[in-house]
Amino acid sequence: MRLQLDALPESQRFTRYGEGCVFWGEIRLATPVFVGASSLALDWRPPFTFSEWAAGEFLELAERAESVGAEILLIGVGNTQRFPRADWLSPFFARQIGVETMITRAACQTYNLLAGEGRAVAAALLLE
Repeated sequence: MRLQLDALPESQRFTRYGEGCVFWGEIRLATPVFVGASSLALDWRPPFTFSEWAAGEFLELAERAESVGAEILLIGVGNTQRFPRADWLSPFFARQIGVETMITRAACQTYNLLAGEGRAVAAALLLE
């Protein structure tokens, strides 16, 4: 599936989504990725599936989101919608960062939309 948004340069947005991968511009990514403020962080290594996550993963993501100045963090949880425990979201609330979990394809599209509007958004994506 091709993702289209003209307000952002192609090198600073998700351009395609496929089975087990996303494209950031023309860069194919097939491992979990954290994107913030038009930058790509490939050093994020969460547990492979969302069901293996614990409170520590959310604390790390809140710290990463804060470090890039994000006001909103989109968490792409793979191909099936999943939700974290409510108490695991407290690191975001303490930092006044909004957080949304959604399937990864939707997180890519939402990132493009919000970043295209000039919003301070970051995305953490799991790929299945």
